Amino acid sequence: MSQLALTVEKDPYLWLEDLSNNKVVSWALERDAIFRKKLKPRLPNLSKQIAKYYNARAILQVKVTKRGTFFLERRPGGYIIRLGKRTIANSRDFGKDYLIYGFWTDEEGERLAYFVSKGEDTGVARIIYVKTGKLIGELKGAIGDVTFLKDGYYYVKMFKEEMTPDGVKAPTSRIMKGKDMVFGKGVPSGVFVSLKESHGYALISIGTWSRTEIHAGKIDQPKNWKKVFGGNYLSGPVAYLPKKGPLILAYDGGGNGRIFLGKKVVVKESKEPLIDATLVGKEILCHYLKDCASHMKVFSLEGKQRREFEPSFRCSFDFMSSNEDKAVLVASSFGTPYAAFEYSKGSFGELESKQMIKMEVTEDFAKSKDGTRIHYFQLGDKNAKKVLVWGYGGYSIPRTPIYDPVYCALVERGITCIVTNLRGGNEYGESWHNDGKLYKKQNVFDDYAAVIKKFKDRGAKVVAFGRSNGGLLVGATMTQHPELIDAALIGYPVLDMMRFHKLLVGKLWIDEYGDPDNEKDRQYLLTYSPYHNLKENMHYPKTMLYTSLHDDRVHPAHAFKFAAKLEKMGSEAWLRVQAKGGHAGSSVKTRIEELSDWAGFIAYALES
Repeated sequence: MSQLALTVEKDPYLWLEDLSNNKVVSWALERDAIFRKKLKPRLPNLSKQIAKYYNARAILQVKVTKRGTFFLERRPGGYIIRLGKRTIANSRDFGKDYLIYGFWTDEEGERLAYFVSKGEDTGVARIIYVKTGKLIGELKGAIGDVTFLKDGYYYVKMFKEEMTPDGVKAPTSRIMKGKDMVFGKGVPSGVFVSLKESHGYALISIGTWSRTEIHAGKIDQPKNWKKVFGGNYLSGPVAYLPKKGPLILAYDGGGNGRIFLGKKVVVKESKEPLIDATLVGKEILCHYLKDCASHMKVFSLEGKQRREFEPSFRCSFDFMSSNEDKAVLVASSFGTPYAAFEYSKGSFGELESKQMIKMEVTEDFAKSKDGTRIHYFQLGDKNAKKVLVWGYGGYSIPRTPIYDPVYCALVERGITCIVTNLRGGNEYGESWHNDGKLYKKQNVFDDYAAVIKKFKDRGAKVVAFGRSNGGLLVGATMTQHPELIDAALIGYPVLDMMRFHKLLVGKLWIDEYGDPDNEKDRQYLLTYSPYHNLKENMHYPKTMLYTSLHDDRVHPAHAFKFAAKLEKMGSEAWLRVQAKGGHAGSSVKTRIEELSDWAGFIAYALES
């Protein structure tokens, strides 16, 4: 039996997975106390700078209705949903530690549902009348996609721990009405279900990170919903045209995305990846990526391009919402927390925008191990010797220009921030995603190492930073190339690739990483699993891990076990444990404190 296999069989820190054990909680909080007593006083205090940039108004979601456009915003002290100048919901009404994670309305804008939690995936959805604020109902759990009917509403419930009503083990989702399941019977564990309504029709997605089926039917006839599209590729519903059928964005073919109306292709695949689309009257508004930043094209229902729009600055269109008359688009960029645009009557116009800091932004490429060119954005001085390299590389999620208070504070301090576009995302289409998953996951680590090496070769000091799947990236890179990194910042990470599928909702990630219970997958996962590839007598960079006791998406044991092993080996490793909030976020005050510690560690590691 190999040494790695022996390590798996004799996991000395398996006990740290049991959060119901007071000894585990005490162990974690003791490490957090050590961090706060010994390391935190040595970190530069960047809380004022972080607060300045974090408290900038940010638009987090938008919904166009007949009544007007609803916005979910983060403002100093909390989160609000507004319609015009009127505040419809305020997170502060629930307490200082709550945030509003998302909302849904009917097309008329008469009823609204919004989800409130302490940053966890489990919380409460409140349903109200917009005009009066009167409470219609409450739903508890992991709730999403509230869709209104004449006589009530559907909602999607994720079963995170308990079995579904039809006896399928968690994690998986079902569409519910009240306590009754109306759709999803037999959908297996590890599969997502989502719901949207369009022109009186339900559009349901059933899928994983690699493939999707689309079902559709009249909204009030769930027994007649049937499969209308889908295969061994990703796809997503855009809208439903009653006399023509579903409008669907599919990543078949070359994987860059094309749009079907029924069975007919109406928007052909192009060399640029199509990220999202929405219907405005009889026009299709398509969001493309051009060199990892957003631009828009407008097509007729027959597929004729009518116009194109690219803002004057490199940005990401984060949210789009539309109805028959108009679309509202919300973008962000480096140094710019929001820029809202409207498309109506055949033209684009800027509604409002806010820039918090001007920074030098350049773009370049590094060459990965196999010769692939890896794009990255560079924020700050091109010749700087103090560099943060951020990465993610997974789940078909593109990493485009976004606003981040940590980047702002560090650039202001003279630290250059690098945002990498690694394989595993979809910056260059679904093929870019496929080249960074399953048995090609090593490509992502090679891409990241190539970018870091480019700056190390210039004599720069480098901090590697990643969160969630990005934490896996940094963990794998520091175990494979410890000499490349001066310090590592690892947040809410996936690090034990032998047991991720047994912890919380980790089974949902098998499609991206592979199945540790499959011998072939297991052997490949073992080649890079950060927890299992830590070696005795190896000099690892100084490391700060951070997680939350209440992260109900990525189990904190990943961070606990990695920290414990580094500690046993005598490496300089620190563990910060958040007692409030979860994977999805936390209260404004708590979040500012956490971000300040991240930024402080980065500055400390680069300046000391």
